[in-house]
Amino acid sequence: MKFSIYYLAVIIIFSLFSCSEEKNDLFYLKLKGKVVSYSYSSYESIEKFGKFEKGKLQDKYIYIFNDQGNIMENSSFNEEGNLTRKTISMYDEKGNKIEEKNYNSDGTLSGQNAYKYKNDDNGNRIKEEESFNSENKLQGKTIYKYDSKDDVIETNNYNADGSLDMRYIFKYDIKGNKIEEKNYDAEGKLFGKDTYKYDDEGNVIEITSYYGDGRVLNKGTFTCDKHDTVGNCTSEVFFSNGKATDITESDFTYK
Repeated sequence: MKFSIYYLAVIIIFSLFSCSEEKNDLFYLKLKGKVVSYSYSSYESIEKFGKFEKGKLQDKYIYIFNDQGNIMENSSFNEEGNLTRKTISMYDEKGNKIEEKNYNSDGTLSGQNAYKYKNDDNGNRIKEEESFNSENKLQGKTIYKYDSKDDVIETNNYNADGSLDMRYIFKYDIKGNKIEEKNYDAEGKLFGKDTYKYDDEGNVIEITSYYGDGRVLNKGTFTCDKHDTVGNCTSEVFFSNGKATDITESDFTYK
């Protein structure tokens, strides 16, 4: 498993289902300034003479943000630079995502998601996401529960027949940074856990993944080598269990 890609996906996906009226995707991605687009390229890391150099391109992602700071389009590219997937997201006037359509590289629809919102008895948000395939057949449903600070504290993933697939529980520090994520199977058994550490700027610098029995699966650390004038990281080395495995480069455009 390429843990750098896995961890990027975790961070991006968490931002996609966490955004609310108060906290947008730029907030959860820890990006500074009025970002219009964000390009992220991952390369193999090659060590030469004590320094890390870029190797072969592994994949690339491009995210385009709307005026509210939420991702309205994201595209994935393979190691040859060819488009593999594109997702278009739509929001209501409050900044809540209401629809998401996924497309194949040839432009054909591969699936779509629909979102609904309500409040629990304590006034906290609940978001429901229904996933459909290209033929508009229900594939599954996810229910997100929020706390009084509008942070996601629990998600429940259901299969198309209504049976529970996985449950995720989240914890945060006093600054609102996610510090723990536990996932349980349908029987309630702990399947795995991720813990997060941050620097003084609130950027993720370490993610440790555990098996359900507590054994460490992987410890990933991030070291930023270069920032742009706004303060966003543009060059980063990822270490998996102490070994440099990936170099990532990011480009930003601002309003």
